[in-house]
Amino acid sequence: MPDEAVPVLRGARVTLRPVRDGDAAARERLGFDPWIARCYGGSITTAPTMSRAQAEAWIAQLRA
Repeated sequence: MPDEAVPVLRGARVTLRPVRDGDAAARERLGFDPWIARCYGGSITTAPTMSRAQAEAWIAQLRA
C-alpha cells in the first residue's frame, strides 16, 4: 500500500503514520529494548545494540 493511502492517526500522546526514511536512525538508537520486543510479540530478555543495517531492514520490512 503506498504511503499516501495509509491514514495518519493522531492522539493526545501518539501519532501513527507510515514509516519514513529517517526512521531507521531513530530505530537504531532504540536498539533491542525488551519492552519494544514485548509490544511486537517477542520475548527477549536482553537488550543488545542494533546496527544501522538491522534498523534499515526493520524499516524495509514494515514498508513491505
